[in-house]
Amino acid sequence: MYDECLSVEGIISEIQVRGRYCTYSPKISMENASFVPSLALCVPDTCSASDVYNFLNASIATLSRKFHRKFPVLNINYSIELDTVTCSPPRPASWDLEFLIFCSILCTFVSFLVVCTICDEYLKKKENEEPDNQIFRTLSKFSLMRNAAAILSTKEKKGTLSAIQGLRFFSMAWIVSGHEYVAQFQAVNVNSLDLFWWLRSWNSLQLFVAPFAVDTFLTLTGFLLSYLFLKNIPKQKTFNVPVFYLYRYLRLAPLVLVLTLISSIVVPRLGSGPRWHQIITSRMQHCRSEWWTYILFIQNFNDATYCLPHLWYLSMDMQLFWIAPIILYPLHKKPKLGLASLVSLVFVSLIIPAYVIVINEYPIISYFTETSVGAEKSKATMRNAYMMPYARASPWLVGILCGFIMARYNSRPNKVRETIVLHDTSYMQFLN
Repeated sequence: MYDECLSVEGIISEIQVRGRYCTYSPKISMENASFVPSLALCVPDTCSASDVYNFLNASIATLSRKFHRKFPVLNINYSIELDTVTCSPPRPASWDLEFLIFCSILCTFVSFLVVCTICDEYLKKKENEEPDNQIFRTLSKFSLMRNAAAILSTKEKKGTLSAIQGLRFFSMAWIVSGHEYVAQFQAVNVNSLDLFWWLRSWNSLQLFVAPFAVDTFLTLTGFLLSYLFLKNIPKQKTFNVPVFYLYRYLRLAPLVLVLTLISSIVVPRLGSGPRWHQIITSRMQHCRSEWWTYILFIQNFNDATYCLPHLWYLSMDMQLFWIAPIILYPLHKKPKLGLASLVSLVFVSLIIPAYVIVINEYPIISYFTETSVGAEKSKATMRNAYMMPYARASPWLVGILCGFIMARYNSRPNKVRETIVLHDTSYMQFLN
């Protein structure tokens, strides 16, 4: 129906008319049950989503009155409320100004990388034939071939903790798999009713426990941050806090900005379909108004709909990074005092989220939350009990604790192994 609707085009009374595809979701409640089907209709492209909303509301009210007049003896308690209406956007110009500017910047950047790669290959061939060219030498550091070889290299440097790479891989695969399931739930499925039975079966267990893989990443982040800091700080004369923050910010902010631009300018042009505008295009429009929350890494504190919802983790991780020097520097200067403070923070990080959940009466976070408590309560639960730094600080702090133990007792591996196992076991038992 979608393609058929958009293919409608004609002239009526000297007015050009095109088809516009609109989806709507009426919430039908009867007794103690309710369901929200997704329906669609084709309207002229001069109609907006608000026009369709008003038209459908008026039609529902009229039909309800006629039903009660025609069947007065039927005492059926029901209500029909229009939930959402979204319409496909008017056909945009494929090559508008913002798209041309973005493509020009992107082509310039790619051309620069190609030139740098050519310089690198040239130096490799002429290394012993000509004197060193400093300009070529500088440009070659941005070579695609050189950097790709460094990124994809499997050689282990001295001091590398290879076990961490395995934990990263399995955790990342688990998280990607979980999000792939969630994305399929939002698609158009012919067997949607089977979804509820599947979610209640043991076959869906890997999906429900996938969020715990996020805690693995947080533990690894805290571990590496603590371990590398405590191993490298003795080699430095002073600890430069501004450089510590600036280095992390400049590593991430430009990439997030480029991703936001691609999401708001390029992604909406990559596809179309019955639910493309409802799920993709309308969400990506928030990138235009909320882009600043991404480069400031405060997205998880924003109540608006996220255009890149998965970046909540990056914002939360950056917020924990801001307080890292307050924890790490005492561990270096006064280990006993720093360790006591760290252990205290671990217990505080367990108490705060529990307090927030109890005070606000948040339900257990699961894929049934929205259907059982409503969309607003579910959204508040995810934001305040799942995405906030105070709710996810516990595994990060435990990672810092393990990194401290590893860095301090590196010369006694057996002692390290026993101590880490003892701490991790005690921590998990406490959580259980």
